[in-house]
Amino acid sequence: MGNSKNITTSNRLIHYDLMRVLACFCVIVIHIGICDDNPTNGAFSIDSSFSSLYSIVARWAVPCFLMVSGVMFLDKNKNIPIKKLYGKYILRLAVSYVFWSCIYALYNSFYDAGDSFIEKFKYFASYCLSGELHTWYILVTIGIYMTLPIIKHLINTLDEKKLRYWILMMFIFFSIVPFVSSLSIPMFPGYVAYINKYMELYFFAGYMFYFVMGYYLVSHDISAKIKKCIYSLSVVGFVYSVVVLCLFNPLFGLKIGVLGYSNPNIVFMSMGVFLFFTDVVSKHKFSNKFKRVITSLSGLTYGIYLIHVLILKVLHNMEVSLSFCAKSVSILIVSLITFIFAAIIVYIMKKVPLVGKYLC
Repeated sequence: MGNSKNITTSNRLIHYDLMRVLACFCVIVIHIGICDDNPTNGAFSIDSSFSSLYSIVARWAVPCFLMVSGVMFLDKNKNIPIKKLYGKYILRLAVSYVFWSCIYALYNSFYDAGDSFIEKFKYFASYCLSGELHTWYILVTIGIYMTLPIIKHLINTLDEKKLRYWILMMFIFFSIVPFVSSLSIPMFPGYVAYINKYMELYFFAGYMFYFVMGYYLVSHDISAKIKKCIYSLSVVGFVYSVVVLCLFNPLFGLKIGVLGYSNPNIVFMSMGVFLFFTDVVSKHKFSNKFKRVITSLSGLTYGIYLIHVLILKVLHNMEVSLSFCAKSVSILIVSLITFIFAAIIVYIMKKVPLVGKYLC
């Protein structure tokens, strides 16, 4: 890894727009289980293997969302005053979180609460700010944005060696330590978890790792040797995930977790995908028509992310399931239908003043 280089986000980076669109579709694939009326409950089958495989293939999406945000917000040429940070970016996230939490709580109250109005109201009041299964990402992003004034100062003052040390420490305490602590090895994981608990190195933990890593991979010259290492580790991470989730767990009745966003295998896979878009896709010459389509869809991805679970729930309650054909096909079809419906709804919402600005 060599010297620092300047990056600019003044022009559209079409490869990152394309990454956002594909990542958004992958998030829908991850959550497609909402429409699965015939879950395999861990038993081995061809259908379960495809479900697991798609979930693995799509797992890079959320980390890459964060890495792209890191590229944009940590750019040394982009100055964001604290007033603008809160008034523009954090306010939008907070308002959309509250609004969609209420929408999901209201919708769920009709299906998960009792029949009386009082029971439905109690349910709504209890969950109106709890979000849905995917809205945790908004809170993570708000937390990262709140640290931006300090993080950007660190980025601008740390030299190459210290910045790499910071990233290494984040990787250890965000990924390696939790992974080791989860292993079923007598005593050793317990020691690691105990030591980590009382060291309280929260500065090195959390999703900030992806945010800073994305910036680093773009803003610094990465040697060919290191790139090959990242690509190799991403392949190893993918193979490990497939073997464990599609073979070991169902065949031997194990419950080894491999899909957590902090797991080393997911970290390496995500870095490999991000580096591929940065290093390879960025060099491809796309047609102007393709750029316009991708740029337009990229502007809808936040709204699609917010609303896609609601559409999946509606489809499920309409008895649309993944059982109408082989899951290797139905997962992709239902995901595509959800993506298209969500894009249309968000496109319309963005035409409404304030709604498009704050809610999607």
